[in-house]
Amino acid sequence: MTDGTAEPEETVDPATPNNLRDVLMVIRAKRGTLTAEVVVDEARDPTHPLHHRFEWDDTEAAHRWRLHQAQQLLRVRYKVDVGDERADLRAFWVTRDANGAPTSTYEPMEEVVLDDFQRELMLRQMRRDWQTFKKRYAHMEEFVGEVLGDLDGGSHRAS
Repeated sequence: MTDGTAEPEETVDPATPNNLRDVLMVIRAKRGTLTAEVVVDEARDPTHPLHHRFEWDDTEAAHRWRLHQAQQLLRVRYKVDVGDERADLRAFWVTRDANGAPTSTYEPMEEVVLDDFQRELMLRQMRRDWQTFKKRYAHMEEFVGEVLGDLDGGSHRAS
């Protein structure tokens, strides 16, 4: 399941954690810490509510890990001069189909910005990313002040 809730059990026990955060907090309470290693160790038990969220077939898991490593390579960044500034840019952009769904095809950024359709899709994605970022951190007033300060040259910077 990918919606953040644990699979429901056949019998409902009010003491049983019923969402991902609760399950993770139970692990933290039991183990005294919460790390990726601890979570995997706990989920190894086939009866654990997180067990189904992991790939336990080592061949399949190795393949998925290599795909993840390749995706990390495709997120490479490079430095380039833009006017008087040095910019840190992504080398490739994940292209999208006509409906905006990712195709998992990576194209050189310099080609994407020259293609009107892909450029518009990229800008839409950037706007979605910005909205997500704003929602995630809006409750942190000090950080919001820092961001606003960076955007307008420092007049909103938190002290």
